Amino acid sequence: SNIYQPEIVNNISLFSLSQQKNQLQNKENIKLLIRVRPPLQRELKKGQPFISTIDISPDHSQIIICDFQTMNQISQQEIEQYIQNSQNYIQYPFTFDYIFDQESTQQQIYEISGKNQIKDLYEGFNSTIFAYGQTGTGKTYTMKGFTYDLEDSNIGMIFRSVQDLFEIIKKQKNKNNDFVIKCQYLQIYNEVIQDLLSNNINLQIREDKNKGIYVQDISEYQIQNITDVQKLIKQGDQVRETAQTKLNDVSSRSHAVFIIIFQQLSFEFNEFKVSKINFVDLAGSERVSMSGSTGIRLQETKNINYSLAALGNVIAALTQKEYKRSHIPYRDSKITRLLQDSLGGNCKTTFIGTISPSIYEFNCSLSTLKFVNRAKNIKNYPIINNRFDQKTLLLQYEKDINKCKQELFDKQQNLINSKTIYQVFNIHYIYIYIYIYIYIYIYIYIFNKKALKRNKLSRM
Repeated sequence: SNIYQPEIVNNISLFSLSQQKNQLQNKENIKLLIRVRPPLQRELKKGQPFISTIDISPDHSQIIICDFQTMNQISQQEIEQYIQNSQNYIQYPFTFDYIFDQESTQQQIYEISGKNQIKDLYEGFNSTIFAYGQTGTGKTYTMKGFTYDLEDSNIGMIFRSVQDLFEIIKKQKNKNNDFVIKCQYLQIYNEVIQDLLSNNINLQIREDKNKGIYVQDISEYQIQNITDVQKLIKQGDQVRETAQTKLNDVSSRSHAVFIIIFQQLSFEFNEFKVSKINFVDLAGSERVSMSGSTGIRLQETKNINYSLAALGNVIAALTQKEYKRSHIPYRDSKITRLLQDSLGGNCKTTFIGTISPSIYEFNCSLSTLKFVNRAKNIKNYPIINNRFDQKTLLLQYEKDINKCKQELFDKQQNLINSKTIYQVFNIHYIYIYIYIYIYIYIYIYIFNKKALKRNKLSRM
C-alpha cells in the first residue's frame, strides 16, 4: 500500500526560516566525470597498432586529448616520429572531478559517480545523473548495461543504485518509520514525451508548488525489490526507439529518463520526506554526415541535435555572471524543461561525458569534453525535501522562536560590556527575525481555526 501522507501545510513554507537560510547558502557545483571507452572493432585497422588520442593523469583528474587526425594517412614509422615531436600536434588539456580510463569497471563507475547520490537520496536530496556523448560511446551501457541479469558484472548504474537503496532501507527499517519506492520511465522522442511503461504518448510537463516540475498522467509503479525494477526497465526498453546507424548498431534515438521517487515517513517526528533521482540517458550527439541518416532517421538526428543544443544553451546561460543573465531558456526543449531543477536548482547533479579514444572520433570527443567542461561553473542549490504536518510545523517554529530569544538575551548581555554599532545591528536583526516567526505562528493558528470552523459548518 502507498505510504501514509500527513496533511501538508499549503501556502506556508515547508521549512523553518533558519533551515531555509542555511540551505540556500548550501550551493554546490555540478560533479563532472569523463568515461573513456575501449576502442571498437571498426576503429582498429589491420596491420596497425591502435593509437589513443587520450592521456589521463595518474590521479585521474586531468585529461589531454591530442590532435592526431592526419596520422591515418602516413606510415607507422612517421606516426612514431610524429608523436615524439610534441610540437607537431595540438594538445587540449581539461580538468574534471574524475576521469575513468578504458579499464574502468561498471562497479568502479558506480562507486565514484552513483553511490553518494543514493546516500543523498536517503537523506532527502534530489539527484540527477546525466550521460552525455557521441553515439556509440557507452552512455546506455553506463546507465543500465547491456544485460538484465542482476548477477552479471556488467549491470549499470540504475540496478546498482536500487540494490544499494534497498540495503540502506533494510538497515534503517524499524517500527518508527516507513519507506516507499516508486518508479517512472519515459522517453523524449522527436520532442514528444512518451511513457515507456504504458501506451500514453504526447504527455505534458506541468509545474506545481508542491510537486515541482512533473509529467502529467505518467504511470508510476511501486517496487518492492530489485527484480521489480528489472522487469520495468526490460518492459520499457522494448518500446524505446533505437536504430542502426553507421556509428552504432543499436543507436538510441530518444532521451530516456528513469525516475526513482523515494518516500519516507518518520512516525516519531511526524516528518515526511519525498526525494527523487533521475537517470538520464541522453540520445547520442552525432554529425549528420557521419551518421549516414536519411528520411525518418535524418529527422530524428536533427531533433536530437536540436535538443542537445538547447541543453548547451541552458548551460551557457547559467555559467554567465548573475548580473549578465537575462533569460535561462529552459522551455526551448522538453528535456531542459523537465530537468530544470537539475541545472541551477534544487538538485545534486552529476554529468558523465562518454568519449572514444580513437583518432577517427577526435572531433566528437573534443566536442564532448568542451560541452561537459562548460558546466563547471553552474551552481545548484540542493535542499532536504522535508514536509511536516501542521502540528510538527508549529513545534518547529516554537523551537526557532525560543532559540532566537536566547540569542537576543545573550546579545543583550554582551552589549552591557561592549556597546558597538555591529552588535546593535545584530540585535535589531534578531528582533526582526522574532517578529517574522511570531507572525507565521499566528498565521498558522488562524489558519487552523478557520479550517476547524469550515469543518463544523460542513457537518451541519
